[in-house]
Amino acid sequence: MGYESEAATYNSVALGASSLANRPNTVSVGDGDYNLYRQIINVADGVYDFDAVNVRQLNRLSKRVNHVGASAAAFASLKA
Repeated sequence: MGYESEAATYNSVALGASSLANRPNTVSVGDGDYNLYRQIINVADGVYDFDAVNVRQLNRLSKRVNHVGASAAAFASLKA
């Protein structure tokens, strides 16, 4: 959908001008061969195993991982 977009293979979708979907069962919003990249915006938090993840979810996970790492380092520095 879009000027010169191409869904080139089985069950693929190309969204936006000059987008290329050249792998089966995919949705493309650009064309990596020509450095054409787009953002997908306003994505809700993923809930199920195969949902997309957004930056907010990754940032939350990163904070939790950093907290665990800091706690482990503090624990390791204690003398028995």
